[in-house]
Amino acid sequence: MSSDGRVVYSGPSLDAEAHFESMRNVPRKPEAVNIADFMLDVVLSADDDDIDAMIDDFEKSDVRANGRNMTHTLRVRCEDGDGGGDDDDGGDDAAATPLTKYVASYPRQVRALLRRMVRNVRRHPFLILLHFVATGVASLGLGGVFFAAGKDTGGIQNRMGCLFFILLYLALMSLSSLPVWREDRLLFLRERASGAYGVNAYFTSVVLFDVLVLRVFPPMFFTVVTYPLVGLHGGSFLVYLARASWFTLVNVLANVASSALCMAIGIVTPSNAVANVCGLMAILSSVLSGGFLLNKQNVSGSSVSSSSSAAAAASHRSPANVFVKVLTKTSFVNYAYDALLVNEFLDAGTFRFTPKFTDAAGQNENAGVGVDVSGREVLQFFSFGDTRAAMRYDVCVLCAIAGAYLAAAFVLLKVSVRRSGAGRG
Repeated sequence: MSSDGRVVYSGPSLDAEAHFESMRNVPRKPEAVNIADFMLDVVLSADDDDIDAMIDDFEKSDVRANGRNMTHTLRVRCEDGDGGGDDDDGGDDAAATPLTKYVASYPRQVRALLRRMVRNVRRHPFLILLHFVATGVASLGLGGVFFAAGKDTGGIQNRMGCLFFILLYLALMSLSSLPVWREDRLLFLRERASGAYGVNAYFTSVVLFDVLVLRVFPPMFFTVVTYPLVGLHGGSFLVYLARASWFTLVNVLANVASSALCMAIGIVTPSNAVANVCGLMAILSSVLSGGFLLNKQNVSGSSVSSSSSAAAAASHRSPANVFVKVLTKTSFVNYAYDALLVNEFLDAGTFRFTPKFTDAAGQNENAGVGVDVSGREVLQFFSFGDTRAAMRYDVCVLCAIAGAYLAAAFVLLKVSVRRSGAGRG
């Protein structure tokens, strides 16, 4: 269809290529381009005069004539089936009675949309390949940088840094969800207005495809590659399997939450440029208050004892500190990072703090002084959760945040469609 709603082509897909080749003002279709994509590109790039010529050619074509004959045949059969064969009045009444349009069920709409998304990925696989290749390279590189992290002070820092970088990487890669609603917006509005499918089916199919393909599989690279290379929490096979499973689950939930946030932002922003800025600011705010860059003791106020001055206590009640607390409580990175650290350090054996000293000559030396601590004490020292219950709580909050962001995206999409005037919800 053209931009003003006139039909440029309507007929069998097998006849489409020959029909467009018969028109003088249409370029030849490249061999590697799908006919549907070619027709769409031609209509979008043509000016008004070319569109008028295409419409005239279609009205005079054999495809159009065959379509009219088929429509007439179906109308006659429908009238005969309604008992309008002998009675002229009855025949007129049957012809005047509008036919009820078939509406596919919700599961069938979702399946059809998912099949189309899979076909589009086969035709244009660059984004999917980029996600998988980039994640594979990142997981291998991260394993090389933090290879065989020990259990001394440096090893503790490396483990924390590795886990934080994984969350940062997944959060930034989820920015690809920002334009997911805008890329096919016009097609979605037209097809929905024609009754092909509803908002519910469209939202479900997009979320399922994005989550299953881009948010579940990429984090598994870090489980399969990075986890053993860095030497994260191991033990017996069952313990290793359980810890790696929790590691994967937390990364997937964090990835889904970040993607859902970007989806919601992409709906309300007027352009991709604005969406990129807003999405990046939202991700960075969550990363900043994620527990690695900002000391949790200062945020929680646990460092203020009963003997602290009134000014120090008042500083923790300042508007700035309250704002930071709100950011921390709403940050999906905060809960994901806390869960990953509990999974890594709790019941992981003995760690050793190895402080370094500087002698009178200014030379750094390690005098063999070290403090053996348990993994729980490491978590307590940095004010992270130190129980299995804390990790399960973090996972539950991650699920709630991801669900809230998806619900917000769904509501915003409904409102956006209603404002566009594309039919009823």
